[in-house]
Amino acid sequence: MTIKKITYRSILFIGLLILTDQIVGVVLDKKYQANTCFYSNGEVNDYIQNKQCDTLFVGSSRVLHMIDPSILGPKSMNLAKQKKHNHYQTSIVDILAQNNKLPRKLLVLNLEGLDLFMENAPSLIDQVNSLRYYYSSNDIVKSFINKQGWNERFKLLSRTYRHNSAGLQLFTNPIENVCPEYPQKGYIPLIPTPQDSLRLAKSLTDDFKPINNQRFNHLIFDNIIHLKSLCDKKAIQLIIIDAPYYKNHPSFKKASIALQKFCKKVDVKFIDFKYEQIPGLENKSNWYDNMHTNESGSKIYTRFLKSKISAIN
Repeated sequence: MTIKKITYRSILFIGLLILTDQIVGVVLDKKYQANTCFYSNGEVNDYIQNKQCDTLFVGSSRVLHMIDPSILGPKSMNLAKQKKHNHYQTSIVDILAQNNKLPRKLLVLNLEGLDLFMENAPSLIDQVNSLRYYYSSNDIVKSFINKQGWNERFKLLSRTYRHNSAGLQLFTNPIENVCPEYPQKGYIPLIPTPQDSLRLAKSLTDDFKPINNQRFNHLIFDNIIHLKSLCDKKAIQLIIIDAPYYKNHPSFKKASIALQKFCKKVDVKFIDFKYEQIPGLENKSNWYDNMHTNESGSKIYTRFLKSKISAIN
């Protein structure tokens, strides 16, 4: 086989590969846009397409499992996801703003004190990868993903790569009639079980490992400024909170003081529930583990949170 034929065949193969990637990518894009099930960010699509509220709580599992919007009123909702923290949350709020779907009156962001430390910075960036679909349409998502290096930018030339491993679910789940629902109000209670006390005891050891790199991640502060700017444009109040723990890690105080000072400087209200005395939450029976209340504890916390927010407004 001549070099000329090899070259032609190589070009043809690459061309077919690119064409296939683009065709499959277009199909995946359409399936992604139509998906409102609780996988591959379908809950975000569902909120954008079908929901609206006055008060929106954004956060990780410490919103998803700990804040019961039914206690807060009919016009309150959560849009929270497990193991997704500040950079992901900032991206989600920006995507909502882009689609004119911010809450009408109040945005409450749960910001974990641990997110402020540089030790957690790589994982915060990694979590935005699940939003690769928005890489070409949202500058905030793009900026976070670009921080991972040139290799991610190169990979994202592929249209199918934007859908991660969840792309397969976009094909298979509809065929298998699998469509887990995200709760209408965005609250999934952790039902009390006899295992709670054992889990709490274990987490009181696991959650107290030393934090080695305690330099502050200043991207977090930039994110707060960006969210405030989005809210100010729509006359929406922004409140930053951090949910309670059964026992606080010693390093939390450093992060809390820094966040309190910064929020005061930029005129954003910060309520740190880690250092609030919440009657009832001293009782171990109200905890699932050290960082999550169970269903009974979430009701105690939500009522207290409601009183604190009402006092501000």
